[in-house]
Amino acid sequence: MSRIASFCDWLLRSPLIWGILGWVLFDNLVRRFGGELLNSYFTETWIHATTTAVFSVGMAALAIRGLGVMGQFGVLRRPLIDPIPAGGQPTTEAATLVEQIERRTESIQKTYLAARLKSLLEYVSKSQSADKVESQLQSLEEADYER
Repeated sequence: MSRIASFCDWLLRSPLIWGILGWVLFDNLVRRFGGELLNSYFTETWIHATTTAVFSVGMAALAIRGLGVMGQFGVLRRPLIDPIPAGGQPTTEAATLVEQIERRTESIQKTYLAARLKSLLEYVSKSQSADKVESQLQSLEEADYER
């Protein structure tokens, strides 16, 4: 990813930028069209304005997180790897399945499901065994929870 694309991605996901923009818009609307009551609650002193600005940044952070989580659901409708053949699959094919995930677009690879599945398949590929898959899934879950 180039620096410009990386900067644009950061800019689009920055709650500070969106929160300040939302606050400026809200502040202007209240000053122009709000009555005396709204002005006294939101714009009268610097404390009111600052509180409203911080609230706007917090709401922007929640909205960005919510949109990100909603975007995760799109990957559930798409197959990430080939269907499992009848009778199961040998552990030697785990590396092939990892390659299938790596061929997906970057946005799909960054989803929670694709990242966890890839980590699990890499574990199976390295250990050449699927015996401790449940404990590995649990440790991946704990790592995601900590993140």
